[in-house]
Amino acid sequence: HDHCLIGMGSLLQEGVVVKEESFIAAGANVPANTVVEAGELWVGNPARKIRDLTAEERQKLHYQANEYVGVAGMHHGIMQLGGNLPESLSQYTMLGHVEKDDEDDAHDTKNGSS
Repeated sequence: HDHCLIGMGSLLQEGVVVKEESFIAAGANVPANTVVEAGELWVGNPARKIRDLTAEERQKLHYQANEYVGVAGMHHGIMQLGGNLPESLSQYTMLGHVEKDDEDDAHDTKNGSS
C-alpha cells in the first residue's frame, strides 16, 4: 500500500500485507500471513506491533519513504537477500538463485552422466 516504509534488511514472509502509512523497522522479520494495519510501527524478530504512529509521523512517511528509496539505491548490489538470514530462513533466497548441487546435476545431465 502507499507511503509505507519497509526498512532495509527486513524480511516480510509469505502472505504479509502492509497497509498504508505503516513502518516496518530495518531488520524486522514479519511472520507469514501477518496484516500490518494502517499507521502501525513493527519491529523485531519476530516482528511485532510496538505502537500506532502519530498523525505527524504518518505524514512524515510521505517524505521519508521517498528519501529511503534514494538511500537504498545507493547501496544496490552491496548485499544480496540471504546474506544476513539465519539458516532456518534459508528457503527465502533470491529469485533465480541456483544451489551448487543443482548446478552440478545440470552439468552432469548435459554431459551424459547422472
